[in-house]
Amino acid sequence: MKILSAAQIAQIDAITCEEQHIASSDLMDRTAHAVFLELKKRYQNMANQHFTIICGKGNNGGDGLVLARILDDNLAEVNIYLVKSADYSSNNLINQKKISDKRI
Repeated sequence: MKILSAAQIAQIDAITCEEQHIASSDLMDRTAHAVFLELKKRYQNMANQHFTIICGKGNNGGDGLVLARILDDNLAEVNIYLVKSADYSSNNLINQKKISDKRI
């Protein structure tokens, strides 16, 4: 397994968005949905599952927030721990707003 740095992941994200002509926020949605589908294979009935998601201030944290929203929409119990920061990424802030009305 190769472990990538934050800079390497950001570069891969940028290349993916450019090559596939998608916005970074759409890539986040796609990523979170793929993780959700893998979790659903394992747990099947999300209504009986509890998840804790730890989110940083950047786009990976934004991915976690999108996943939390999808899990909540599928009746899972979700707790989020969000790193306190003065400089969240713009996509992270957008996804914080999207979950503000959730029961998370």
